[in-house]
Amino acid sequence: MLHHLLFLALTSVGWYAAYRQRTSWIEPLCQKSPELCTPETVNWLDRSFLINYHAGADFWSFVTQDLAAVLAVGVALGVATKKKKGSLFGAELLVLLQATSLNGVFNECIRLWIQRPRPFVFLDPVTQGGSAAHYTSFYSGHTSFAALAAICALWSAKRAQFNRNSWMTIALLGTLLTLFTGALRVAAGRHFITDTVAGAFFGALIAWGINRLHQTRSPVR
Repeated sequence: MLHHLLFLALTSVGWYAAYRQRTSWIEPLCQKSPELCTPETVNWLDRSFLINYHAGADFWSFVTQDLAAVLAVGVALGVATKKKKGSLFGAELLVLLQATSLNGVFNECIRLWIQRPRPFVFLDPVTQGGSAAHYTSFYSGHTSFAALAAICALWSAKRAQFNRNSWMTIALLGTLLTLFTGALRVAAGRHFITDTVAGAFFGALIAWGINRLHQTRSPVR
C-alpha cells in the first residue's frame, strides 16, 4: 500500500509542477504573430467546428465530466457494499486517483510541449492569444478524465464479478458521458475535435494501464 501512496504523491506533485510551468514555458505565439493563427491554418476537420460556439456548453461539460467521476466512485462503493468489505472502496478509489494523477501530469507535459491554441483563439488571436491558458488545447483534460473514469468503473465491476447486464450498463453510461463531454468541449470552443479524440484515447489507455498493474492483487471476492 505504501508504494501505491508514494506513486500517487509523486504524480500529483509532478502534475502541479507541470501546471505551474505554463506561464514560463508557453509562448503567446498567436498574439505576437496573428497571421499564424487564422482559421485557414487549421486542418479541414477541426476548421469545420470553428463557428457557432455555445456559452452553456462549457458549464455542461463540467457536469458530464463530474458525472463520470460519480459513476466511477459509485461503482467502487457498490463493490464494497456488495462484498460487505469497506476496505475495497478505498482500494478502488486509490486506483482511480492514481490514474487521474498520472493522466494529469502526462496531459500537462503534452500541453507544454505542443502548445496548441484553443479554437476561440483562432477567431481573435490578438485579443485571445495573450494568455498561457489559451495554449492548452491538446489534449482535452475533461474528455480524458471522463474516459479514464469510465474505464476505472468497468475494471472495478470486473474485479467484483458484476453480472453481464450491470457491466454493460456501466459501459454504456461511461461511453455516453465520454462522448457528451467531448462534444460539449468542442461546442464550447475549448477544444478541437481531434483534441477530444486524443483525450479519450489517452485517458482510457492510462486507466487501462493502471488497472492492469493492480491486477496483481487478489481479485475482489
